[in-house]
Parts: sequence; C-alpha cells; structure tokens
Amino acid sequence: MRTAFTLPNLRIKRPEEPAPVLVGAGPALVGRHRRDWFRILAELQGAGFSNAEVARALHLSDTTVRNWKYGIEPLHSKGEALLDLHAKHVKRRRRRMRW
Repeated sequence: MRTAFTLPNLRIKRPEEPAPVLVGAGPALVGRHRRDWFRILAELQGAGFSNAEVARALHLSDTTVRNWKYGIEPLHSKGEALLDLHAKHVKRRRRRMRW
C-alpha cells in the first residue's frame, strides 16, 4: 500500500524586517559576517544591471543570481566576484571582511 504525501508550498520571500546594516562597513555588511546580497543586487540594478546581465558578467545562470537575491548565500568565490562587480559599477569603496 502506497502512502500519498504532498510537499508544502515552498516560496522564498524577502524577510519583512531586514537585519541591521553596519554603517561604513562596505557594501551592505549585515550583522557580523553576512552580506545583504539582496541590497547589493538592488544597487547593481539601480546602476543599470538586470539579473541576467549580472549572471552573464559572472558566467552564471539567471536562477543562481535570483536565488542570491532571495536569501541563498553564494559560494565564496562567486560572492567575491559579485562584490568586485558591485565595487566597479556602484560608486562605493569595497572593504575586505575579516573572518
């Protein structure tokens, strides 16, 4: 006898209340060691980039970039590349994070 089951509706939503952003900590440093990737991508969008153009510049899929925007952490190397792109096109200094 087979038991039927259903998966819950898995929707990724932006949190209602964003975590505090540290002032003067470079592009969107949240908390102690986390970046606000949503804000970084939004600032790139404000500079004229679409998600597809960011994906093309980083040699990634559109889905990967969209996932970052909705809370998935990028791999370290891809996050570094995104921060470099952000620093180049959004007029802000980039600071290294201390691990």
